[in-house]
Amino acid sequence: MKKTIKQKPQDEQPTDILKRIAKRVEETTIDISNMKSDLKMVSLRLSGVEHNTEIMKVDVEKIKFDISNAEENLVSKLVGLESRLNKRITYVTDLITIEFGGKLRNHEKRIRKIERIQQVV
Repeated sequence: MKKTIKQKPQDEQPTDILKRIAKRVEETTIDISNMKSDLKMVSLRLSGVEHNTEIMKVDVEKIKFDISNAEENLVSKLVGLESRLNKRITYVTDLITIEFGGKLRNHEKRIRKIERIQQVV
């Protein structure tokens, strides 16, 4: 069997005990101060994120407004373009009709001449 040896606490001076306690309190105070600084930094970062989020919301609203305006402008331009294209198509169609109409008359005249010549011969 082993005997347990109990050590007697050394006789410490109350001043030594108080110094150790003061040192631990100082270390704890520094740790608490560091934690406060960390919390302030986190708070500042969160504040920055909230601010950026607000800016992003404003930007998104502005983009929506700009897209809406661009869409309206595009629709009005497309309607105008469609109208101009229809006018040009009508004009070209009329030109083609006139051109082919004149050529058909000339061909009809030639065909009649050829038919008359064949009848005479």
